[in-house]
Amino acid sequence: MHKVFISYHHNDQPYKDKLVEFAEKHRIFIDKSVDTQVTFQIISAPSPFGRRLETNTSGTLR
Repeated sequence: MHKVFISYHHNDQPYKDKLVEFAEKHRIFIDKSVDTQVTFQIISAPSPFGRRLETNTSGTLR
């Protein structure tokens, strides 16, 4: 399974929790914050777009 970093705003925690629950149930990926192979970015309508999301994403692309 791939190790995945999930970037999200704290307002989007329920979406992240559902994604991780689904992934664990179907053995799709492992939720990890370091040394990852894949990055997911959760952006919902109420997500405040800001520097943090940009920083999280660019940091995983290096």
